[in-house]
Amino acid sequence: MIEPYSVAAIQTRIRHVRKGANQQKTIKENLFRSIAIIDYAAVRFGAAKLVVLPEFWLTGADHGRSVQDWTEVAPQVPGWETDALSEVCQEQKFYLAAATMEYDPTWPDRWFNCAFIIGPNGDIILKYRKHNCGNLSGVLNNTTPGDMYDAYVDRYGEESLFPVVDTPIGRLACMVCFDINFGETARMLAMRGAEIICHPTGEPHGPHRPSWEMARRTRAFENGVYLISANHGEYLAPVDDDHFMDSPDWMFQERRRVETAPPFRTAGGSEIVDFRGHVIGRAEGPGEAAITAEVNINALRRGRVQHVTPSRANAFAAEYEQAKACPLNVFLKKPMQDRREGPQTMRATIKNFVERSIFKTPDDSLEPYTLSVLQTDVQSLDLAQEAVVHHGARLIVLPADLTRLASSVPDTFTEFAAQHRVYLAGATANTAFIVDDSGDVVLEYRRDDGTFPVVETPYGKLAVVVADDVNVLELSRILALKGAEIVLHPTHEPYSAETESVEQARRTRAYENMVYWASANIASRGWSEVVNLDGKILAVADGPGEAVLSAAIDLQYLRWHKTRPYFNFLMHLRTDLYAPSYRRFGQVESTTSELVQV
Repeated sequence: MIEPYSVAAIQTRIRHVRKGANQQKTIKENLFRSIAIIDYAAVRFGAAKLVVLPEFWLTGADHGRSVQDWTEVAPQVPGWETDALSEVCQEQKFYLAAATMEYDPTWPDRWFNCAFIIGPNGDIILKYRKHNCGNLSGVLNNTTPGDMYDAYVDRYGEESLFPVVDTPIGRLACMVCFDINFGETARMLAMRGAEIICHPTGEPHGPHRPSWEMARRTRAFENGVYLISANHGEYLAPVDDDHFMDSPDWMFQERRRVETAPPFRTAGGSEIVDFRGHVIGRAEGPGEAAITAEVNINALRRGRVQHVTPSRANAFAAEYEQAKACPLNVFLKKPMQDRREGPQTMRATIKNFVERSIFKTPDDSLEPYTLSVLQTDVQSLDLAQEAVVHHGARLIVLPADLTRLASSVPDTFTEFAAQHRVYLAGATANTAFIVDDSGDVVLEYRRDDGTFPVVETPYGKLAVVVADDVNVLELSRILALKGAEIVLHPTHEPYSAETESVEQARRTRAYENMVYWASANIASRGWSEVVNLDGKILAVADGPGEAVLSAAIDLQYLRWHKTRPYFNFLMHLRTDLYAPSYRRFGQVESTTSELVQV
């Protein structure tokens, strides 16, 4: 039995490191400032058994720095910096996780974004190199393991891609910053037994910030893990070798060729999330902070829900193998040198998806139309009539349990769709369905048959998931990889301890897959909603009771986003990186001790 214990996320100040005479001096300032806050947390809140520091807190991040410069500025792991941290871990008897830009002389002309965990004995017990980074978006010029997959796996083995370490305080793993937007990364760790995922991050202000926060909580919830996310507290840019933006010598009228990010380029918001997706510790803003919370591994082990079974894993493996999104080994023979090379790969993947008719290009002839969600407890189509007459609905979604006694789509539904020239989606006891505006059933989805249908219609490429399907990230991901643009979600969610987590999962599914999401819940529970492709709510019933929710669906806008590289998670996704793990997991019998509850 593992007794409950305290963990800490350290939100620290970063002084940006310039290449030159003061390079090591500034790294030491960052290093020892973080150690000082760790000491403060131990005195103020009591000793934590696990401490997490932010991403690139040693050096800062310079988007204009060349690969050669990074190989000279980035620390090595292990190196004197980690040796200093090892001394603290031995002194205070805790585990410490952090992430830094890393140079490994084994791989000349490359640099990595590396997370690591140091144990209480001072040894580095885990190294993880970030999979999902800004190099494909044109932000950085680092290398990821997927960029050189064959050589990386040949040297370190497949298990090095998603390492998990078993310790006396639980099974620990790491992922870094942008990884949070890719559910498969956390899933790979959970399938290998991870119970706590340490998440060093460097999240700036921006329109995606709320969605990133939802994604953190969804990753914890959908995998049954604790997530400890440590963000920057303050970012101080250099004026010259001796002065930073907090210096009185800063001349604001001068422009210098140095990193000049604002001190509060980050919103802070470091947080600790439990295995139900609940925030149990949080820094409410920027600035330096130390947050702590209690972790109960025994409760986690009792409360874990299995979302990935061997049969499902085999089906997922087949779909990921067929998807062929961003290819592996793009920079195997020639390391990336210019950060503009990444978007070229993304554009090639987008072109491939368009040529395979998975993605559709924007079309000026497409006009926005109205989608309506019905929140009701009765099978009557009176609310559907209201949606058509008063809202101009062309696509209507019903809750999941209205036809729970039916074995097929009721005639009243098909007749209504044909009479009013609308598309209608819902679910019987066994099957989710979409009826077209002629009254024909054009899509049927059964959760137990291992298929993931998408249908092309005048209102976009439509797909259906049912009820707690929303909790399984692979289902909506596979639909999106097949081209789904609107995911319709007939559901019957009761009140529970997981209510908030399920609602956040809906919005995360929309955001990470770049789809519109429409959830129709029963009236006795409420909180039906329509979600935009960026995870923001377009319409919501903020409580129980009958309601009609309507929102405009703009397919041209959606297709424009899907065919550009920036923040296009689907085109970042290296499906061939995950397929082998799903395949292997699917081969493990559920009766063996190797099966991890996920």
